[in-house]
Amino acid sequence: MTPAREIGRHRTFRWLATGTGLNSAGMQGEQVIIGILVYQMTGSSAWVGLSLALYFAPMLLVGVPAGALADRYDRRLVLIWTEVALVAAMATFSLLLWHDSVQLAAALTMSVLSGALRSIHHPARLSYTGSVAGNHRLVAALSLLGIVGRAGQLIGALLAGVISERYHPGSAYGLLAAGHLLALLCFFKLDDNSVAAQQTKTGLWKSIVDYLHLLRSSSLLLMLIAFVSLVEVLGFSFATALPQIAVDRLALDAEGLGLMHAARSAGGLVGAVLLSLWSVNAPGRLYLMVIVGFGISLVALAVAPQLPTVLLAIALVAVCASASDILSQSMLQLCVPDALRGRAMGAWVVALGMGPLGHLELGLLISLTSTGLALGGNGLVLLLIGIVALMRGGAISRICPQD
Repeated sequence: MTPAREIGRHRTFRWLATGTGLNSAGMQGEQVIIGILVYQMTGSSAWVGLSLALYFAPMLLVGVPAGALADRYDRRLVLIWTEVALVAAMATFSLLLWHDSVQLAAALTMSVLSGALRSIHHPARLSYTGSVAGNHRLVAALSLLGIVGRAGQLIGALLAGVISERYHPGSAYGLLAAGHLLALLCFFKLDDNSVAAQQTKTGLWKSIVDYLHLLRSSSLLLMLIAFVSLVEVLGFSFATALPQIAVDRLALDAEGLGLMHAARSAGGLVGAVLLSLWSVNAPGRLYLMVIVGFGISLVALAVAPQLPTVLLAIALVAVCASASDILSQSMLQLCVPDALRGRAMGAWVVALGMGPLGHLELGLLISLTSTGLALGGNGLVLLLIGIVALMRGGAISRICPQD
């Protein structure tokens, strides 16, 4: 039986996957709504870049403490309480939208708040997955979560775009909040994960300090975090350009932007499916090859002239983005014992926290040059980094699963 089939039969994993799908729908849907709201308010991709930067900025500050939290306490309870907070925040924002009380400052504030809560959610969910799956099923488990998560993103993007355009943004945000409420019910069904938490007897602050010492002494962990940060800055920032591509290049509205985000989610789904079907014994070398593909697909998006080619390019970018996420999460967890999984995923979240630099950089480059030049430049740099890393090889290539 394949690792994917084994973990797919696990009752707790199925509840975790269902909750992940619902949570992901809310995450992608709110990016569509906030992105189009900010662009309509300002008419500038630089402001869209700022809104996304604010969304990811809390990860830089919250990541390591959130990882320590996931190791110190029952990861199931961390998931539940962050989901409660997300439901409350999104329901409140929905009401503000309905009363036409949302100005630019409110949209940016929601980006910060949602980003902070998701910064706590990610390490808890990913480390919980590692504890349930074990190292030999880790890539398969994260791939399956990626499949469900990207499917949720696809649905969330489509629903957010269509309902915002045809009805009201408040209705769309309210629906996303309801999805998070269902995710909360799923997380209540998870098995207690307090055994892993009991392995960490030290206080929260001491746990953070100990992990920072581990990072300082492990060149492999630092190298992985550096690669994740570079890919986040140069690759994942492409989302900043999507509203301007939709409005200026393709003459589309919110529904069209939702379609583009749906293509992004569909591509991510394909990437996760491919990894779930593949027995990955050397995730490091595959990760470097994915970085090369990421750069090529960004260049393709930079020059795509029509909606079909833009959607295809976005899907290819998302295939690489999905694969890089799953492989980097797996490699970081493979480098540490179970008691440190939360902090390893906290470090991954910190690397994601470098994303604001990418969103600001790309938004500024688009304002100074053009969408094509900005995206193409980022793609070429990422391509060069991947080729050089592949040629040099090194410790990343030797990472393999060992229980």
